[in-house]
Amino acid sequence: MDMFAFISEIISPPRRPLVFTVSSYALGIALCYALSPGRPAVLLFLTVSAVSLCLALLRGNAAVPHSDGNALRGRQTSPHRRDTVASDGNASSLIFAFLVAVSFFFGVFSAHNAFTQKDPFDSLMAEGEGTLPETEGRVFSASSKDGRVDYLILSGGSKYLVRDYSKKRNFWEYGDSSDIASGNASASSSAEGASTDYHAPIPDGGDLVGKRVVFRGELSYPQNAGNPGLFNYRLYLLSKNVRVIVTADSPPEISSYADTSFLSGFTESAYSAYAALSRLKEYLLSLAYGRLPPEQAALFSGMMFGDKSGMSDDLYSMFQRNGVAHILCVSGLHVGMVYAFVYRLLGNRKTTGVYVLILAVLLAYAAMSEFAPSVVRASLMISTHIFSRLLRKRYDPLTGIALSAFTILLINPLQLFSSGFLLSYTAVISLSFALPFTMRFTGITDKNSLVKIKNDEMSDIYHISRPKRVFAAIAAFFIPATVIQLTMAPITAFLFCYFSPTAVLLNIPVIALASVIVPLGICALLILAAGSGVALLLPALAGSPAHGAVPDLAAFFINIFLEACELLIGLMLRLTSATASLPFSDFNSPAPPVFFVFLFYLLGCYLASESFLITMARLRDAKAKAKAKGKNSNTGNDRDDDRCKYSGSEKSREKSRKKVQEKNNKAKSPGIPAKRQLAFSCIGLACICLALASNPSMRQSDAIYTFVDVGQGDCLHLRTPDGRNYLVDGGGKKDFDMGAKVLRPYLLKNGVTSLDGIFVSHLHEDHVGGLIQLAALMDTGPIYVFEESAGEAALLFSGSLKEAEIIPVSSGDVVVMGRDASAEILFPERMDEGEGASGAAAKKEEVDENLISLIMRFNCEGISALMTGDVGFPAEDALISKGGDISADILKVGHHGSKYSTSENFLEAVGPVLAVIQVGASNTYGHPTPETLVKLSEKDIITYRTDEDGAVMAGAGVKTAKRDFTSKILLKEYELKAIEGTLG
Repeated sequence: MDMFAFISEIISPPRRPLVFTVSSYALGIALCYALSPGRPAVLLFLTVSAVSLCLALLRGNAAVPHSDGNALRGRQTSPHRRDTVASDGNASSLIFAFLVAVSFFFGVFSAHNAFTQKDPFDSLMAEGEGTLPETEGRVFSASSKDGRVDYLILSGGSKYLVRDYSKKRNFWEYGDSSDIASGNASASSSAEGASTDYHAPIPDGGDLVGKRVVFRGELSYPQNAGNPGLFNYRLYLLSKNVRVIVTADSPPEISSYADTSFLSGFTESAYSAYAALSRLKEYLLSLAYGRLPPEQAALFSGMMFGDKSGMSDDLYSMFQRNGVAHILCVSGLHVGMVYAFVYRLLGNRKTTGVYVLILAVLLAYAAMSEFAPSVVRASLMISTHIFSRLLRKRYDPLTGIALSAFTILLINPLQLFSSGFLLSYTAVISLSFALPFTMRFTGITDKNSLVKIKNDEMSDIYHISRPKRVFAAIAAFFIPATVIQLTMAPITAFLFCYFSPTAVLLNIPVIALASVIVPLGICALLILAAGSGVALLLPALAGSPAHGAVPDLAAFFINIFLEACELLIGLMLRLTSATASLPFSDFNSPAPPVFFVFLFYLLGCYLASESFLITMARLRDAKAKAKAKGKNSNTGNDRDDDRCKYSGSEKSREKSRKKVQEKNNKAKSPGIPAKRQLAFSCIGLACICLALASNPSMRQSDAIYTFVDVGQGDCLHLRTPDGRNYLVDGGGKKDFDMGAKVLRPYLLKNGVTSLDGIFVSHLHEDHVGGLIQLAALMDTGPIYVFEESAGEAALLFSGSLKEAEIIPVSSGDVVVMGRDASAEILFPERMDEGEGASGAAAKKEEVDENLISLIMRFNCEGISALMTGDVGFPAEDALISKGGDISADILKVGHHGSKYSTSENFLEAVGPVLAVIQVGASNTYGHPTPETLVKLSEKDIITYRTDEDGAVMAGAGVKTAKRDFTSKILLKEYELKAIEGTLG
């Protein structure tokens, strides 16, 4: 068969070609990230493929031996008609294949261009750092948390994240709303119900939104993920089209530059309108923080605009793990509420003026939510629906989804890697496929036409009994929530590593409450906007009764709306808290492989689609026809059968005739192309899954020793051959939940749901803090700690552990960890024994924790690692003076590379091949010191640092997170050179 005829037989144009072309475009973006091709390879691949497809398209008019529908029905068709039908079918198939392929190649090219695009400030940076002189730009947004103010600034067509630490201070406590609105820093928390755990966001910088400013500071690139499988900050900012971070010591200054260009008037008007919307949003939030209790004000801010800066980590975590955190992020649900509310407010009129006003409101709401991906997606879909009504065309939801995704990805292809984009589109696509499929079996839709049955038709026309009608009503109420939770479970587990069974029940009342709260907030916004407009006229109305009545009237209604919101949000908060207290309300889930998530959604959408139903129906029809034809061919009179018995030549001719007929029937059967399509689809899916799985960032670490990147702190993850897992120290930082934000995600992303034990070198926060936080979140097993610190450790872990077992250890103890794995405690001795660094008569409280830090040697599968905690020269000398073997293959350098640790004698006694320094980037201690690095270099010891290399994984070989678990396309030139130097 001709290759082009073969292609046209396998590929046929579907009903929704835009869905397939956009999917191909997104797949090209994903594979570009997974495979990290170079620019020459991309250009060569595109050129060869384009030429091949053009040749295929030119030959598309060649006739292919296809048969039309008349031939399948046994009717005769003229040769000219058959050739025409075959030619048209071949051409349309090849055109569709051409469009899909071009979309895929365009996705690869656009993603590669977005990843490798140079920033204008790159020339000012060497080795990832530099200084930015005065530069002008427009402030797009400003947010604040923990006293730091972040500005998103547009300059020269690029975006920059400017961080201002000049106002680093404690949060304001709640007080009168006028204090907050006016910027009075002495606002107190005397309001009833105020909690010191919640603080209003600092409104600094909000008045700069939309204005031209001058900014300066230190330049740096965002960091890649420091641990395998964890959040990649560089990829996250690239999805927002931000490539460079500017760290400033002072806030941006308003520029005096006057733009005289042709489009200056339009630009100034657009930014002025955007600034007005931003001020309107800030003023409403200031009123909410002044009149609502702290928790409820934070929830109101998140529900209305997605602003979670005033929300505590515990509150957000409670909503997230109960599966209702989407309420706190402005999503398509919120946009739908706004659309429905405004549409009904305008009387449900289907006029052009009403639609234009709705589009304007949606644009304003998207601007106030800073154009979040889910908001843009929902707004684009609603806009497509409105235009279809205006043009009197049928609206297709899947086509609307594809068009909105294509629009977003054309503007920035890297939005595909935003969690907001993935969650929003996964939810809406899953509902588009799964919900109609499941509703077929609820009794409220016709199983053949999928048309919803009206209530009065259930008994009169369809004769549905009352119990079935009641069941159908209940099913219609619960099925959407159940479907969305089940279909979102794989991607939720992949991104956040948890699953909430109670989310199905909790989402129903929470969404119902949100459907009232959001319209109330919109009413408050409209009143504020109207009041602001009237306020402009008040000087002209001086002396009239309206001069003082209008603001008072607006404040009266706004207070009513906020009080109603307080009641509803309080009810939502109580429901969520009650659900969170239930057993098994949520549980940790290891992240599934990326290819499993991809196959789950692709196969799920296909099995729930109309194409699958049509294909199965055709296969059943073909099988039934073949069976009926076989029965007819077996019928005949006995005379013919007898004649066949004695006539050999006639019998041979009959066999030949049957073979030819079976071959023709096989060629004409509609099931054969379907089977071929399925076979080639499976092959294509396998290739795609292998390509996605080959991406380094999608792998899981299976190393024996993993030195986890916890910033300025120590942490070692050890795996034994029989599948046991241990942690040695766990990092820690003041006002940072290391257990919830680093340790638990790292463990779950790498397939660990519980620990078999933890070792604590000493009780300083940068070693034990993360373990205390982790113990409240997952089973950690027994805790091994220095004997004299056991009592204090029990107090520290008492609030986290339910059934903790503190096991005291000291020099000479050996802990059997599993098959071919053990831990030897080398130092220190008991406080009342020996004359070591701790002193024989010294009391525990009189000794520095660093002097009694455990030194432990771990042996696993023939590879040894020496963990030294924060010991210094005295402890090292004491250990050497004891005698005995302290050699190890891997050395964790003591005290983060301090100049007071890791002596030359100690290095000689240990004799490591590999050294790991666990240290935070840009730490204020100057770790590691040049003296320590020189000593390691002189001994020819291979040295890795977690601040530069990320997590270090040692076993059969050595891997690092930033070298081996990061897509190469994310790395800068100096990083690639450093990797090549390390490999060399």
